[in-house]
Amino acid sequence: MNRLAIVFASIAVSSIAPRAFAFAGDIEPPPEAGTAEPAEVPVGARSELPSTDFKATSKSAVAAKAHKELGYRAAPAMKGIYGLQGRPAAVSWAAAAEGEESLQDDDLNTAWTCRPDSQHGCAIGFELPQASPVKVVRIWGAAGPKWNQYQATPRPALVRLHSDAGYVDVQLPDGAGFRYVVFAKPIETQRLVLEVLGTHGGTQGKEIAIAEFEVFGTSGDRRAPLDVDSESVGLFHERNPWIERSGNYVIRHVFLTEGEGDEQRRFARGTAMLGKKGDRLLLIEDWMAYACTPPEGGNLREYSVLDQKSRLVYSLPAQAEAPILRHPQGLGFAFPNGEKSWFAVIEGDDVRIASTNTATQLAELGFENAGEAKRSANHVDLPSGCAGNGTAPSE
Repeated sequence: MNRLAIVFASIAVSSIAPRAFAFAGDIEPPPEAGTAEPAEVPVGARSELPSTDFKATSKSAVAAKAHKELGYRAAPAMKGIYGLQGRPAAVSWAAAAEGEESLQDDDLNTAWTCRPDSQHGCAIGFELPQASPVKVVRIWGAAGPKWNQYQATPRPALVRLHSDAGYVDVQLPDGAGFRYVVFAKPIETQRLVLEVLGTHGGTQGKEIAIAEFEVFGTSGDRRAPLDVDSESVGLFHERNPWIERSGNYVIRHVFLTEGEGDEQRRFARGTAMLGKKGDRLLLIEDWMAYACTPPEGGNLREYSVLDQKSRLVYSLPAQAEAPILRHPQGLGFAFPNGEKSWFAVIEGDDVRIASTNTATQLAELGFENAGEAKRSANHVDLPSGCAGNGTAPSE
């Protein structure tokens, strides 16, 4: 009997547990003490960047929506989509800003910053080498990494995205994570300007910090793929990553990092990464809540898959009820479950996310002799108050 059949035979038939915690999700836990402090975000050195006076004067005929994440249902609409090469541009009609070079360095510790004044708001310009079909614009608009910095600094809410196809207005969800503007269908454009019309939060000052700005489309010059060494990622968090609440626990802001000291970069939210160096698909694990004696569905871990080639990240509906399997060629992951097994795998040149109730289909996808996916050496352990309760996940 192969490994996959053994795994299926060992799992009791059960459904994916519902997300039962009232405090789970994108709720940010308060600091234990202290007041919010303004973010001190490193910015790139000023250089001879292009400047644009572009501003769309009419509404786009193609609608767009804001998303907190790209869910698994979005994957079919993202076929052929990848990160496009381009360059940020200063916007002549907006408030003065600095650090445009930081917008595409894959480091959340550096940021473009802008302080609006009574006459001018904040706006980022972006230019592609040539007109291209654009489907998605992704930003990280939360300061950090410390909680007080996040809380003190305003985050983009209502934004107007200008393009050669016209402008769209969308309301971005709040929180410390990537936020997406997704067009109903690709628009043809060479120029983009993201104008901030309203903000979330911010307790001190008006300075806005945007760490990353990325454009995704179906043709045009491709950005270099990511090259994350999943086995050596580090973590950043303040104090104990868990906060106890009446016998239950919620997670603080925890980030995945690479490098050390001044060379360290912070690239995603997460409490562990699964996969091996050189894998195209990597899995991000993010604990959100934990109960020492959980009710059904009481423990919440969220998973997302990172495609290093396209640079897209998709959230998954799966929960780890058994060891997670890694595709032998680094092309995906599977969550075996006797009733409904989710998987994310490369098919052709795109990510396919779906579920199956048979070991046969997972074997056909390449998981027949797949080994267990291992968490990075640096990962968040269970709350120490839960030690010995027999509910710890497999490491």
